[in-house]
Amino acid sequence: MAAAEQFATQGGPIVLVQVENELPSTDKAYVEWCGAMAHAALDKAGVSVPLTMCNGETAASTINTCNGNNCNEFLESHGQSKRILVDQPALWTENEGGFQTWGGAPPPGKEPYFWGRAISEQAE
Repeated sequence: MAAAEQFATQGGPIVLVQVENELPSTDKAYVEWCGAMAHAALDKAGVSVPLTMCNGETAASTINTCNGNNCNEFLESHGQSKRILVDQPALWTENEGGFQTWGGAPPPGKEPYFWGRAISEQAE
């Protein structure tokens, strides 16, 4: 892997890798293969960082993370793995609040206080 020096275990800034995003739970074998493939590629390069999969089916060897406007329900009921806050950290990897173009106005209802409110609720 040409970019191995970019990972934290090699002195670089990359501290984790997201393998997939929002995989449906229809093919658990494929999900497990994704996790194993990612671990094998990193191991071959001498890299050791956590692997995540976001808001979908999650390989047993990865951390299940949340995306949404509010991850409280995810943390209370989740995850698909039932391991959040037991043997995995709680990670919020995507705030689904919409987007705005560079220099443009935020979408209606998504002003800066919207983001602050969503984040502060996670800390309560």
